This record gives sequence, C-alpha cells and structure tokens, in this order.
Amino acid sequence: MLRISLIIFAVVLPLFFYGLYIWWVNLKSKEAAAAGIVWSDAPWTLLISASLVCVIVILIGYGLATGEDPGGKYVPPRIVDGKIVPAEIK
Repeated sequence: MLRISLIIFAVVLPLFFYGLYIWWVNLKSKEAAAAGIVWSDAPWTLLISASLVCVIVILIGYGLATGEDPGGKYVPPRIVDGKIVPAEIK
C-alpha cells in the first residue's frame, strides 16, 4: 500500500506544483489573468516527464530502503502437513 501511495504522490507532485504556479501567476499578473492561463495550455510533455522521473526516483529509493539482508537464504513455498507454508528468507 505504501508503494502505491508513493507512486500516486510522485505522479501528482509535478501537477500540484504546476497548479500552484498557475494560481500564483494569475494572482500576481493582471495580463496573465486576462489571458486566462489554464490547464489546457500546460506543457504536458514536461509534466509527464517530471512525473516519470519522480516515480523512478521513488521506486529506486524504496527498493534500496526496504528488503531483506543480502546474505539471506531463500526458502520457497512448500506444503507441510497439507498446509501451504509461505516463502521466507532465513
């Protein structure tokens, strides 16, 4: 669940900052407010690229920060007394 939340956060973050920028420009500039800078004029390629970079950075950081110790031994799932014992690292 944490990984999914981080991915959603990474995708929404550039859009949030662009929305904040639009709001600030429209607030400070009468010309921009009159011209009506809106979401349809957004640099979508740049925003999508920034979102992908954020997702990649967060997934790499998540992968490096979590997981098992490198020296562990993987024990695959098995059936013991008719019950499935899940995989584990010892």
